Amino acid sequence: MDNNKNKICEEVKDFFKYDIIDKIKKFFYNLKYYFKNLIYFQKDLWNFRSWDHVYCVNMYVSCLERLKDTINNGHVVKYTANKKVNKIQELIDLLNQYETFHDDIDEEFFNATRQYREEPIIDENGNWVFPDMSKNENVKKAREVYLKKVKQRTLEYKDKVSKILFGQSEREIIRLTRQLRKELKENNRKKTNEPTDNETYNIWANVYDGSGCENWWD
Repeated sequence: MDNNKNKICEEVKDFFKYDIIDKIKKFFYNLKYYFKNLIYFQKDLWNFRSWDHVYCVNMYVSCLERLKDTINNGHVVKYTANKKVNKIQELIDLLNQYETFHDDIDEEFFNATRQYREEPIIDENGNWVFPDMSKNENVKKAREVYLKKVKQRTLEYKDKVSKILFGQSEREIIRLTRQLRKELKENNRKKTNEPTDNETYNIWANVYDGSGCENWWD
């Protein structure tokens, strides 16, 4: 009887400890970060509109800025921190150009077709009528060149972003680190023990280029 009573008491104790108290602690822990995030993202939240993906990009830039600052404050392994910060900043700079990365090509096309543009007129009903330039051969050629340039620039832009965001995979880094670690051991045959943690970290730091969002946290 006493054993059953003790068992029930232990179960009740565990219930309060792990189910109630831990949940309360977790709630207040998350509440603290909720208010911190609310302050940090207040500008993004104020401007955010769900129908325009540009606001999603802007919010992600704010997330990257926060991540970069956290890494700078020493919350990751020091061996690769600078590489990570540099790559994150590079991605931030690219994403800040998201709406403008082919503005120069747009301007070039506008200037190339300026002479063929005619002023719009107002018809008898008072509506603006814009002349159709699509049949002009010079405009057609300029548009073909413009579209090719925009396509090429877009591919280059996507490639730069994806190489940073989805760069080196963790599996690839581990594979190269193990390979170089093995070579280090073979080249130093007099040393009977394994390469030290310090040597392994140095190998990892040399292999890793700072890219790949899955690697931006340890």
